Amino acid sequence: MRITKIFNALLTIMALYACSRSDGSERTVVVGLEPERALLQEIVGDRYKVISILGTANNPETFEPDMKDMAAISRARAFMTLESMPFEEKMEKMAEEAGVPVFNISEGVERLHGTHSHAHNAENEHSHGDGDPHIWTSFRNARLIAANMTEAMIKTDPEGEATYRSNFARLDARLDSLDRNAAARLKSAGNPAFLVWHPSLSYLARDYSLEQISAGTESKELSASARVDLVKKAKEKNVKVFFFQKEYDAAQARTLSQETGTAMVTISPTSFEWEEDLNTVINELCK
Repeated sequence: MRITKIFNALLTIMALYACSRSDGSERTVVVGLEPERALLQEIVGDRYKVISILGTANNPETFEPDMKDMAAISRARAFMTLESMPFEEKMEKMAEEAGVPVFNISEGVERLHGTHSHAHNAENEHSHGDGDPHIWTSFRNARLIAANMTEAMIKTDPEGEATYRSNFARLDARLDSLDRNAAARLKSAGNPAFLVWHPSLSYLARDYSLEQISAGTESKELSASARVDLVKKAKEKNVKVFFFQKEYDAAQARTLSQETGTAMVTISPTSFEWEEDLNTVINELCK
């Protein structure tokens, strides 16, 4: 009975927001992640407000949307998905039920596969149906995503086409410059290997011929043999830096940093400042 009441209340909320959307009182577009919001906000300017479902405090691979998120979807003019994370699939279904257009903004991105397996412990291997989900951690991928966003916005709001194309052109030129600069600097640095707790930088590694060595098994303790193998590999590859995401086990990471003799650098791949975050990674690798 309680579940039925909650479901009925949700349907009422969705209907009310759908009405507000139809009369023009809402000009919002919903995306899944903060990096998407950063890109799309540059494209739409002040024509639309962009809302991201996932906050930086949440793990995108375990996040579950709630009624507030459902309401945000219901009143939006469009929902844009990377089709990378489990929660996006749920949000897409909610959007479709509310009559909100859904756009796949990952079209054209070549997915990597097998990057989430941990060679030092096969039992911890986990994968995503569409390959490595962290497609935004790449200036090159970001250009494709932004181009898809632009076309999606033109379909959503044809009157804003000139604005969207102009804003995209500036964004695309900057991302291209960042990519070229990163490629040149990392090549001069010898395309170094690096250690990371969770393998979230696979696309950046691919773009610049870097070797990403994944250390983490989410929040689980590394086995003694896995730790020995990892330390050995890091030293063989002359790894100098260990990138750590704050949502994982900091105590384990600090110990591992000491054992490998690496500088521990905290990153936040799902933050709004994704561009600054990638530049931090590049700067550290070029030291």
